[in-house]
Order: sequence, then structure tokens, then C-alpha cells
Amino acid sequence: MSSYQSLPITLRLALNTFVFVVLGSSYVLAQSGGEVQSETVVIEKEKKLELPPANREFEKIPDPQPQVAPTNSKYQTQEIGIVLPQFDTKVKVPTTKTDEPVEIHNNYIKAGFGNYVTPYLEGFVHTGKQKNYSLGARFKHLSSANGPYKGVKNSVNEIDLQGKYWFDKQWVKASFGAGRERYTWYGVSNHDNISGSDWSNDSRKILFTKVNADVSTGSMGDGKLGYNAGVKFGYQSGNHNNKEANIDGSLNLSYQKEKDVVLGADLFVNSSNYSDSVSSLSRLMVGLTPKYTMTKDQLVATFGLNYTYSSDTLTGSKGSHLYPIVDLTYTIVPNKWVAEGGFKGGMEKNTWSSFTAQNPYLANRNNLANTNNKINLYARIKGNLGNNINIKVGGAYLLYRNLSYMTNSASDSSKFALLYSNDNTSVFNLNGEISYDAHPFRTGLKMDYYGYSTSNDTLIKKPWHRPSFVGTFFATYTIYKKIVLKTDIYYISGLTGYNLQTLKETKLNDIIDVNLKAEYRFSDEFSAFIEANNLLSQKYQRYMNYQSRGINLLFGVTYRF
Repeated sequence: MSSYQSLPITLRLALNTFVFVVLGSSYVLAQSGGEVQSETVVIEKEKKLELPPANREFEKIPDPQPQVAPTNSKYQTQEIGIVLPQFDTKVKVPTTKTDEPVEIHNNYIKAGFGNYVTPYLEGFVHTGKQKNYSLGARFKHLSSANGPYKGVKNSVNEIDLQGKYWFDKQWVKASFGAGRERYTWYGVSNHDNISGSDWSNDSRKILFTKVNADVSTGSMGDGKLGYNAGVKFGYQSGNHNNKEANIDGSLNLSYQKEKDVVLGADLFVNSSNYSDSVSSLSRLMVGLTPKYTMTKDQLVATFGLNYTYSSDTLTGSKGSHLYPIVDLTYTIVPNKWVAEGGFKGGMEKNTWSSFTAQNPYLANRNNLANTNNKINLYARIKGNLGNNINIKVGGAYLLYRNLSYMTNSASDSSKFALLYSNDNTSVFNLNGEISYDAHPFRTGLKMDYYGYSTSNDTLIKKPWHRPSFVGTFFATYTIYKKIVLKTDIYYISGLTGYNLQTLKETKLNDIIDVNLKAEYRFSDEFSAFIEANNLLSQKYQRYMNYQSRGINLLFGVTYRF
């Protein structure tokens, strides 16, 4: 019997209703017409623990030019630096602002070249915000012929298409993307005895082909009933008989019952199908979350229940789960200080695609299971000191079942295996951010501390490859609207690796990564840049046996049109 047929009839009815609503919404949009309306941006606040990404410093490239936002005609530069552990992907390192160009450019081409034989090319074209639509496309190529060892190759090729159309009270958006990534299993002890051509052997080569598509729609305006609905499709295949398809559907409803009362409900569906050379696995996860939100003076309170069904086989993740939701926001000083706190839980989706995005050096065979976040208790206070200093301090307590870890594989220590804790794992997090923004100078600091209490599992004695401290510092300075200087520094400590082949643990050295960039603008259209990464030339290991490169240099030019 299929996973769908084994669901309770109420869940099957919910799935059918979801598909009907998404398709019906698209039909309604086709019958409407009108002008562009404003939109609402929702920011998720809760702390979420995620497996740290692998170190891929060949992807250290200059920040791309700002991309056109359909509801805003101005640009904001997005900073791209080394990919480091980000347990809470909803909270990013503050973006670096630069002077606004005198003339707004919707299109750009960037090209560069660096050591390790690293060519870089990226382009973006966009119609800008038209009366009721916008269209855009982006492409990117970044590769290196050499890594820490000669012949260790890496590459990323991407193309993305996007479009959005506004009706009178609804919008519809669609996107399509395709890509190809290449990596090398180079984490071996006898690397000096391996020639450059041997690194390109099919047994050491990692290739990922990716395709994704997204269609979504939603309401706008001040009506009592609001909704957002969407369907996402993702496909990834590898050159070692691995492949996976994911379909995600979501529906978010809100109803303004009274002036200070909002009723809401969120529904999501995920279907995942994975196969490798010896096995295949079909998985289904469904969730329904009714919510009640009330506003009373300075207090906004949300209460709800999160029901999730998972077809996984691991105890603690499989079957039905119910989590209470409490979210409180209190305004201490209007437009100055806000306190937030809450309690929730939920099932966190894990897929082969999400794991390889964090660490591409996984072994060919993988056991996949979702993580049960049984408790997520969080609190924070945020505000500003004057007009230029913003600060945020908070903490969280999280309790997990089947939390995932990565260790060097028992069959081949240059590859990584997935382990899941079969007992409860508690995590305590303290975090803080402070930023200063006063043109032409901007700087910021973000710090996260993580304390783990691991389970009684014989293999998971420590949180393998999960750091205990992550710190990020950045600064930027603009001189006469012509020269832009930037720096960022990353510090990570508390990493411990474990080798299932030797049954030995290894404490990895702390990571200190210092990066500098300078850009000179000849005109509104032309600029040149130079970027220097890992200035200390520290050959650190984010994952055991995988040391980074030394100093990276990249030179290039940008043309905006």
C-alpha cells in the first residue's frame, strides 16, 4: 500500500482540498485585472538549528549587483562571502550597503579571474517593475581547475528565470532554474601520491544536476480574507546513480475576524522520492497549523497547534505529532525596543538534496529521515540605540529526536555518512547582533554559542562537525562614491570530527577566515574589483580531511546597463 493510501481519511481529504485550492486560485487570477498593489513581507523569528554547510571557498566571489525587487525600484547590494555554518538561515549576516548609483540599472555583467585557475562570469537582466509585470533572468559560472591539491576541480553553473504578474487583488509568480555542480572527493591521507589526472577519475568525481520550478499566488490589499498558495518542484541527480525528486505544496490562510483578532491556518505537503544504486525510498510529510492572533495595546499574541504526519520509519519521527504554538511580541518602547518570546515545535524536513547542499562529500548510499524538533523555546530583545546602532540579544532551548550528524564513512573516510541520534538531544543557544550604520561607514558583529547535551547513543558521544561558537564581523567604507572597501572575518570553534573507519575522534583547529575587497567605480556603468580571501592562509578543515585553500585572489570588472 502506498504512503498516501495509508494516511487517515481526514489527511487525504486535506490533501485533495489543498490541490483544489491551488488550482482554483490560479483560475481566479486569470479572471482579474488591475494595477500593482503593495505586498507584505513575513519574517520568521524562531531559532532553527540546521546542519552547517561544508566549506566551499572556491565560491568566494564579489557580491553580485543588486537585483530588481518587483515592489521597489531601488537596489540594495547583497554581500556574498564564504559559506560558513548558519544554524538559523532566517537570520543572515547584515548586508553591506554601498552608494546608490546615480542611474538605476536593471542589468549587469560581471567577469573575473583568480588564482587556482578560477574564471568567473555572472549576468543579470530584468525588465524592472512594469505596470503589472516583471521578468528577469540570471546566469552564473564559477570554477577552479585546482583546489588545495593540483587537479582538484570544482565548478558551479546556474541559470534562473523568473516572472511575476499583478492583478487587481492578486499576484502570480513563477520561476525556473537549472544547474550543474562539480566537486571532488579529495579528503585522503595519501594525497601527495595522487596526480592531477587521478583526481578526475570517475570514482572521485562528484556531479550534481539540478532542476527546480516554483509557481505561487496570493492575495493583496486590505480585504478580510488573505491567502498565499504555491507548489515547488525540485530534482537532483548525481553521477553515482543517486537521484531525488521533491514536491512541496503550501497554503496559508488568514481571516480578519475583528479589528484586533486574526484567524489563520497553514497547510503543507511534501512528497520526496530518493533512489541510489541499491535502494529506493518514498516519503510523505503533511502538516496543518490553525492559529489565533490577538492584539492588545503593546502585546501581539499568537496561539495555535501544529499537527504533522510523517511516513518515516525512524521511531520519534514516524506517525502523527502534535505541537503547541505560543508566540508573544511586546513593544517596550514604540519604534525603539521590542521583546519577543515563544514556544513551538515541528518536524524538520531532511532530504538528500538538502544534505548535499550542506556537504557535497556524502557517500553514495544515504539513510534519510526527518528531525523531530519537540521543543523550541526562544526569547529575545531587539532595538536601537540612537539612529545608527541596532542591537539584538536572545537565547533558545531546543529539544530534538533524530538530530542528524555527519561523520567520515566506515568504508571510505574521504566520504561522509549520516547518523541520527536515537535519543533526545538538547541544544542551548545564546546569540547576539550589533550593527552600526552611518554613511559612509557601516559595521556589524554577530555571535552564536551552542551547547549540546548529546544522547546515550554509542556513536554520538559529541555533536560531530557541529561548532560550539560562530562569530562574524564585517565592515564597509565608501570614499567619494568611487572607492568601496570591505572586510569580513569569520571565526568558528568547537568542531570535532569522527572517523567510523578508525573509530577515532579528532578535534579540529579553530577557523579564522579574513577577507578583503576593494572596488573602484570609473563611472555609473564600469567598475573594477579585487578580492582577497583567507588572508591568513589558514588551511583549516571545516569537515575532517578536507582542508581549505590558502590565499584566494580574484580580479574582475563589472558593466551595468
